[in-house]
Amino acid sequence: MKSESRSSAGSSRHYACPEEHHQHSLDELLKNVSQICAQKGLRLTDVRKRVLTLIWQAQSPIGAYALLEILQQHQTNAKPPTIYRALDFLLEHRFIHRISSLNAYIACAHPEYHHSAYFFICKSCNASFEISHPALDQTIEQAVQPFGCRIENKIIEVTGLCKTCLLTK
Repeated sequence: MKSESRSSAGSSRHYACPEEHHQHSLDELLKNVSQICAQKGLRLTDVRKRVLTLIWQAQSPIGAYALLEILQQHQTNAKPPTIYRALDFLLEHRFIHRISSLNAYIACAHPEYHHSAYFFICKSCNASFEISHPALDQTIEQAVQPFGCRIENKIIEVTGLCKTCLLTK
């Protein structure tokens, strides 16, 4: 699912939430992340905020070197460690997710809540969206329980064709 425009600070992006379908704005995300950082005593530096904004504004999951190229337009001295330090911080505090199959990043729909990360990724256009679904969480936990394991992180990537690509095929 792609949104119409994500270039401005108040732009929107679609996410599939368990109880309702609604849009989240970049302003809302930055406000939530700033509040979380303040509560936890974390530093949301300008570079970290800019990287989070670039990830949000991307038309699809975006890789580290694509982020670096964009960041260098505004900060000419930015090097790979600059991006990787920012990505490490954003990942550690669950403000973004890494989509392993694409080696790319997407902003978290709800950084204020601890949740599992499930993604739909269009195999044609790479559009993606985050899905949070408590019933799926329970099913996975019940499936692992007989083995006596403890789940620490759940990331599932589902691929197929998005609505737009289905209509154009």
